[in-house]
Amino acid sequence: MSWIRTQVYLTPEQRRRLDELARGRRTALARLIREAVDRYLQESGPGAAAALQTTFGRAPGRHRLHYSVVTRCELFAGRGTDEEAVRLLLTPFPELPVDRAVAERAGRLRRETGVHTPDALIAATALEHRLTLVTRNVRDFERVHGLRTSAPERILPAG
Repeated sequence: MSWIRTQVYLTPEQRRRLDELARGRRTALARLIREAVDRYLQESGPGAAAALQTTFGRAPGRHRLHYSVVTRCELFAGRGTDEEAVRLLLTPFPELPVDRAVAERAGRLRRETGVHTPDALIAATALEHRLTLVTRNVRDFERVHGLRTSAPERILPAG
């Protein structure tokens, strides 16, 4: 992917808050700004498919990214969570529920591996739907036999 360098003027308060967010998310300021631009483009209508194509390499309806309803819970649980930003982030992707098969498999995973219940539910969701789990906490899921995992850096463009 090629990049075009541009200049953006920020107020001191905007810069301070962005620096704080970037540190908290352990990401580059430039990446944080690009993600915000992508969200803006997504909200703007016709450019949504292009923004998703740029960010995830696939347009709506063709992507293979899904998320567990448990992930939604975890994202909303954070102190100081920008709930509207979370909703916006999750909007284009299919949400996978905890159904009977997921719940039973999660219970077995919890019993057999000792992983915490939310992680067991997320792992079981990925296993039941034959999906790769994308997580910054790959280590938390190492004990789950048969679960494919990937760090986000491996599927998202560098930035």
